[in-house]
Amino acid sequence: MLRQSCRKKAENLANKLKILIEKGEFLLKEACERLGVL
Repeated sequence: MLRQSCRKKAENLANKLKILIEKGEFLLKEACERLGVL
C-alpha cells in the first residue's frame, strides 16, 4: 500500500518536471526568436 502511493507521488513529480521542462524549452525558444538568435 505504502509503496503504491510512493510510486504515484514519483510519477506525479516526473510529470510535473516534464511539463516544467517543456515550458522552459518553449520559453527559451520564444526568447531566442525574439532576440533573433534562431
